[in-house]
Amino acid sequence: MVLVTEGPFRFSRNPVYLALAGVLVAHAVLRRSIVALAAVAGFIVVLDRTQVPAEEQALSKTFKREYDQYRASTPRWIGRAVVRR
Repeated sequence: MVLVTEGPFRFSRNPVYLALAGVLVAHAVLRRSIVALAAVAGFIVVLDRTQVPAEEQALSKTFKREYDQYRASTPRWIGRAVVRR
């Protein structure tokens, strides 16, 4: 197994979920639907509170220090990660 940290994974630990959320937002905007936009917000909250922590726990168990270093240097979603020294 290899921990992928290149490509879009350099900017976000969850680029696939981020892209999916972007497509859902674009669809909601295209439809001019506040309800669809609210559903996207719910989708993101559920992912952030359930799926992503479970995946991060499994990755930490599998890759240990390598994943901890990656997690410290790369944001979960977007923005800047806090680098701890």
